[in-house]
Amino acid sequence: MGEIRRRRRSSSADSNAPVYGLDTKKGTGGRHGHHHRHHHHHRSVARKVAVTIVVVLLVLLGAGGLAGYKLYGEAKDAMATAKELKKTIPLVQEHAEVLDFNGLYDDMTVINQKSVTLKQQTSGPLWKLASLVPQAGRDIKSAIVLSETAEDLSGDSLKLLGMLTKREGYENTGTADILKAASGLSTSIDIAIPKISGLKHGQFDQINEVVDLLNESLPKAAVIGHFVGSEGVNRRYLILPQNNVEIRSTGGFFGSWGTIWFKNDGTMELGNFIRAVTPLMIDPHDHYREDELRFFAGQDVLNNTTVVNTIPDFERVGAIEAANWDAFSTDEDINGVIALDPVVLQRLLGVIGGVTTDDGIEVNGDNAAQVIMHDIYALREGNNEAQDAFFAEVATKAFRNVVDNLGSVDLGAIIDVIKQSGKDHRLMLWMKDAKEQEVIKNAGFSGAIPNDPAKPQLGVYLNNWGFSKIEWFLDLWTDVSDPIPNEDGSTTYEVTTHIRNAMTPEESLVQVKYVLTGNPVASSPTSLYEYVLLMAPEGGSITDVYRNGEWIDPEEDSISKLPASRTLYDKNTWNFVVDVPVASQVDLSYRVTTAPGATEPLEVRHTPTARTFE
Repeated sequence: MGEIRRRRRSSSADSNAPVYGLDTKKGTGGRHGHHHRHHHHHRSVARKVAVTIVVVLLVLLGAGGLAGYKLYGEAKDAMATAKELKKTIPLVQEHAEVLDFNGLYDDMTVINQKSVTLKQQTSGPLWKLASLVPQAGRDIKSAIVLSETAEDLSGDSLKLLGMLTKREGYENTGTADILKAASGLSTSIDIAIPKISGLKHGQFDQINEVVDLLNESLPKAAVIGHFVGSEGVNRRYLILPQNNVEIRSTGGFFGSWGTIWFKNDGTMELGNFIRAVTPLMIDPHDHYREDELRFFAGQDVLNNTTVVNTIPDFERVGAIEAANWDAFSTDEDINGVIALDPVVLQRLLGVIGGVTTDDGIEVNGDNAAQVIMHDIYALREGNNEAQDAFFAEVATKAFRNVVDNLGSVDLGAIIDVIKQSGKDHRLMLWMKDAKEQEVIKNAGFSGAIPNDPAKPQLGVYLNNWGFSKIEWFLDLWTDVSDPIPNEDGSTTYEVTTHIRNAMTPEESLVQVKYVLTGNPVASSPTSLYEYVLLMAPEGGSITDVYRNGEWIDPEEDSISKLPASRTLYDKNTWNFVVDVPVASQVDLSYRVTTAPGATEPLEVRHTPTARTFE
């Protein structure tokens, strides 16, 4: 492993070197000086002084010329090094976006080497003196600060990345070591930001461009670093384990919730998962948008903690649930919300290893989803609290397993799980800090409803209205036609969404009552009874909606009696009910029209289901 060079935190960049010079003043003698008496000795002294001054001036001029020539050569080298540093920074941003830690390690190795070189090229008394010169001094000061800062950050980064990628010397690091290194890097970034932001543009573009790149990227890096805390900063997150078999727009019902706490000393503490409170602890009128209050008027979304995620935008769900937890808990307020489902848990256990419950049930990377979302209801039949307690126990042990073994497992596989789970909206995060939330959004983990008319997205969201755990048998997919261009620049698609009840007649005979639909208006206890939300793309619309060939009146759905076509988040949103009997399918056919000028094909986002049937 290459040597990691890092300078002390205390910086000498702001120290001032002494400046020496001559201060000559004109004499006051006039034209009548011959009236004064001058001795030969005085003339001799004056002559010697004059000669001395001339000699000193010549020496100073000669030395200054040599120093300037030396500085010119060193400056050319420094500019070349700065140019090489500039090339590496975009690579860091690219590799960070895809969580490529091996690529980041290579990038930081280059930056560490170049920053040490740049520091050597910009050290010495002549550079300190030159930094005081107007105009050029700005470039010199920037070069000095850049070299010191880059050496600090790359050294700390290489330490953390070495642990994450199991480089030589870091093979046996544990979770606590990783968290401490991450916290230290976060603190270093916080220290670097004001140093770089205080630099002013000089005459050399190579230096200015590096300063600009760092001013853009360091605050983003600081946001990421803050996720696990930093010196003097605690971070606490609420975890919502969504259960897809009682489906909600963003995932599913969560019967328990808990917290994870990153402490300011670089350690982490996982709180026990407890049963989620049912009534909201907050006033909806203080935390919901006006259009949400109108759209969901009369529904449990506005008064039940575990139904809030009927709202399809997880940015809104996260904000509401965070306020709800803060009102419920006596702990310090949380910094964010993390939602995940049993499929994510199964993926994680597949990498880290399974857990065994107190009563001997093994939950691992092969069976976690089925045990949590299906088998448990037979094992704990008729006892809702016992079922919720089981899920809480599994969640707690699984997360503790992740926490305890993070430093010893294949981190690349963990990263793959995280990326895939974010892509299919099974793992979502909301941050209380707006800047942090923007980073989460750009990374694709926010679960936010997109609002770019150029990139149209159709939302297909399902919600359990059967008071059941039956969506283990839900199969959901959507077919989209080729685009049909319109004269106004918009595009229309013929769309069909298929909702299938995959339960067989034989399976229907052995399901426990708790799994089956309890809503008396459903056609059968074995039916999927779903509240559907279809959300049009930004600036677009949904028209001509049919349910198994039956036209749905925009003014009133014949089943739910709700106005079927309304507006939510300034988007045309349809909401109605489907009833899908055992071993049958409901097809929803409709037209989706994008905003004029949409440049990308229609994308479809579905509520993630418990399993796939492909």
